[in-house]
Amino acid sequence: MSLDAVIFLISAVVAVFGATMMIAQRNPVLSVLYLILSLVAQAVLYVQLGALFLGAVLIIVYSGAILVLFLFVIMLLNLRGSEDLGEGSGPMSKFSKYILAILFVVELILVVRTG
Repeated sequence: MSLDAVIFLISAVVAVFGATMMIAQRNPVLSVLYLILSLVAQAVLYVQLGALFLGAVLIIVYSGAILVLFLFVIMLLNLRGSEDLGEGSGPMSKFSKYILAILFVVELILVVRTG
């Protein structure tokens, strides 16, 4: 099996999984995040077909702008009612947040230095 077939199969499975989970979610924020996952997998398929511009437009315009606006509107309207945001109060969740923040800052520094 060639590398192109493997990339196609993985991105097709991820796209179908993201679309299915987008419909199955009751939480609108998670639904938007699964839609972004599905669109990114579809962009990989377009790039693999040679439509680089269409893949870039799908990422930049849809995932980068429109769906982020959807996410902000959903969060501002608070459509979930009395549900909380699901933030864990345990020490591991706070620890993992600090580790992720440090990793993102290190990654940003490395990108700025090499660019």
